[in-house]
Amino acid sequence: MEYILPSDTVRELKEKTEDVTDLAYGCIPDRRPIMDHIKFGVINLDKPAGPTSHEVVSWVKKILDLPRAGHSGTLDPKVTGLLPIMLGDATKSVGALVKSGKEYICLTGISTL
Repeated sequence: MEYILPSDTVRELKEKTEDVTDLAYGCIPDRRPIMDHIKFGVINLDKPAGPTSHEVVSWVKKILDLPRAGHSGTLDPKVTGLLPIMLGDATKSVGALVKSGKEYICLTGISTL
């Protein structure tokens, strides 16, 4: 059986419309203040083996001096992988990601030469 990674899937970018950002309601992304990224952002963190997901989120909160941060699913301490961490007001979106499911890829029999 051949396994295809999600990253190997070719996806077509579909643009429904072109529009201009009304600066009264937002800003051009590359000109967004860093504090807005922190207040409303998401960090896709490559969690190492060892710490729990909860510990990693706690470290992020401490480093960025945030009152709120959350993750969208637990990775076991021995597991490495992507851990989406919502920052500040973005924690409201945790529920949407929790329902989206997970995919695990397990590698066994790897030799460390």
